[in-house]
Amino acid sequence: MIEESNELRSGLKTILKQLSTNCKDTTFCLTHKEVRTYAKCLLVSLTKIDIDPEVRQKIQVLLVCMSSGGLSIDNRNFLAKQALEALQKDEIFSSSPKIPTPENF
Repeated sequence: MIEESNELRSGLKTILKQLSTNCKDTTFCLTHKEVRTYAKCLLVSLTKIDIDPEVRQKIQVLLVCMSSGGLSIDNRNFLAKQALEALQKDEIFSSSPKIPTPENF
């Protein structure tokens, strides 16, 4: 399950990177509907990734916003970038050594 979670996390990062730079170059440009569809699918995948619950909630909110109507491509790019940064911060935090506390001693 952990290996599957790592593969999903890697895929999520790849897609978020693409969405955060959508239409910044001419080789990759998704429509609003395509970005919204990606965001809805990523919401489902997010439940299968081992991630801090607070980070998961933040990314979920960002993905829901990305999937809503009426946003410009730049706004959707910004939301994808924020979700990617939250995911990367969680990776850094979860890979760092834990400081013993009374709860996890």
